[in-house]
Amino acid sequence: EPLAAPEEPLAAPEEPLAAPEEPLAAQGGDDSFDFGERPSGGLGGESLFDEPAGAPRRVSCDSDEETRRKVFVGNLAWGTDENSLSRGFAHLGSILDAHVVRSAHDQRSRGFGFITFETEDSAGRAIREMEGAFLDGRDIRVQPARKREPREF
Repeated sequence: EPLAAPEEPLAAPEEPLAAPEEPLAAQGGDDSFDFGERPSGGLGGESLFDEPAGAPRRVSCDSDEETRRKVFVGNLAWGTDENSLSRGFAHLGSILDAHVVRSAHDQRSRGFGFITFETEDSAGRAIREMEGAFLDGRDIRVQPARKREPREF
């Protein structure tokens, strides 16, 4: 059954709403705060953005030799595969592994990958020389790889 229109038109407010003459921060009161500081969230001085007490410390990727030889390559073209990724970086040194990350659902590229070089020196050269370079029609991003943070469920 269709909805019926109201019998009487809605009345306009008696007084139009107006913007306050001065900003809320200048008015004072409970609704103003300094945007330069993080809100405490009522945790007794502890910020909502702080790591919880007893949280495991993040381990630096420099502690693992393989991670120091691995680089992250982002902004890859959808058509870039492991072979074209290897070819694009082969002039920088011996490559042990090139991997394009793919969706588990449909095996399409997620637009990023990793290259593991034989030496740390080659990885450093890749970061310096290939950041912003053109590969398969895209300006790529090359950064040191980081260890993946453990996921909590």
